[in-house]
Amino acid sequence: MIGVATAQNTINTVPAIQLGISKFRFIETSHAKIKGWMGFASKALAKKGVKVLTPISLDESIESDFLKIEQMLLSEPDLNVPILWNIGGGQKNHMLGLWEVFKKRKNPLDQVCYSNIQSRSIEFWYWEKDQINHHRIPLDYDDELANYLAVYGFEIKENGEGTLLYTNDKVQNRHEVFDWLKYPEFRTFQSKSFKKLETGSKETFSLDEIKKSLADKSVIEQLGKAVIAKNPILNTTEKINIRPNFISENLINFILSFIRKQILVSERIAPQDFTFSDPELVSKLTEIGVDATLKMNSLSLEKIYGMTSGLFFEQILIAQIQKILEGGNHLVKKAYANVKIKSKDNEAEFDILLLTSLGTLHVLDAKMDVFDKKDENSRKLVLSQAGGAFSSFRPVFSFYPNDMDEEIISPALLQKFRDYSLENADFMVFNSMDFENLKLIINDQPVLFKHFNSLLSHLNLLKN
Repeated sequence: MIGVATAQNTINTVPAIQLGISKFRFIETSHAKIKGWMGFASKALAKKGVKVLTPISLDESIESDFLKIEQMLLSEPDLNVPILWNIGGGQKNHMLGLWEVFKKRKNPLDQVCYSNIQSRSIEFWYWEKDQINHHRIPLDYDDELANYLAVYGFEIKENGEGTLLYTNDKVQNRHEVFDWLKYPEFRTFQSKSFKKLETGSKETFSLDEIKKSLADKSVIEQLGKAVIAKNPILNTTEKINIRPNFISENLINFILSFIRKQILVSERIAPQDFTFSDPELVSKLTEIGVDATLKMNSLSLEKIYGMTSGLFFEQILIAQIQKILEGGNHLVKKAYANVKIKSKDNEAEFDILLLTSLGTLHVLDAKMDVFDKKDENSRKLVLSQAGGAFSSFRPVFSFYPNDMDEEIISPALLQKFRDYSLENADFMVFNSMDFENLKLIINDQPVLFKHFNSLLSHLNLLKN
């Protein structure tokens, strides 16, 4: 097989590996040589037993002219053998140059191939009785994740292999987790436990900074008492206007910052109680040795879940995707959880990762609440580099439409959904109510909620 080295090099490696090609020869442009694309793909091909031959270098003076490319290839002495020309890589002039060589050679043993993800097939053109005929076979790529990533210069970090969830049409390391979120009362408890205390001013001063500024801890205590005496209704929402010209007021603000921190710590240590009343939920809590009355904080949630809230939701999605994949009729070859990858420049961890027979990667990111846009963009960037142009990133949120009351669903999360809709960005939601698509209006903006249970359809990974 001969193909043009390109940034999207799975266009070369996927058909080569699926077809069991014994030898591969890259055509390398000056830009491809600088980027090192051939080197990455060569390692992946070598691991599958494909011998990578010395590349054919395209000089800058001809690489944009398909006729000159054609002439150069026709004069290559080493090409007097049957060749499978892969026209998927490079620019149009490169593809056209290879196609014209195929036509001019008119070798009945030559073929042209193209890995077409849209049609889910490898397409072939060949000579028969002075006519060019065409046929296709289904794309059915199967490889290890590490070897797929190697094509793009990525590798799995040390101890970052994660957990294999599905391979060879079978579930591996089956996950089972009880879905506490199906109880409305529990979701209310969780929402209140998540609720962040509002502060009137930014917490900018640490105790060490205060000590450094005032030098004497006793002075801090005295000033603290004085501040409290002057502010009997002191709370976390109080604001003090800083006027730099008055040293006394600056000192007071130092003290207030410290006091606010102490109040926040105190409130987190001693949060309010919540008593469950749902008989079935109370019974389930009793089974695991948890009282019906709990403090509303993350510690209580972890006591019930047996893990952090974020990890709990992730485990729910993992268990659910194993059930979905076990049903068959899809293009997913392998599924992994908690994989950490890196390249020379970037790294990322992905909650759930799907590798398909089309040679594409899909990432599902479990989220209980809003998360930093920079973090999301960073993961998307790494995935685009490690999975190519046909990869996809989908955040998945816990969402029950009956909880639209802002007391249960945070306004920030509703705004996040609205933002996704305005940006035409895909996301999914999960709950145990088994709805597929639901359109809701959030602040006059229609928002389409796609359900996780139908992810194979959303990702266009169903066979039929």
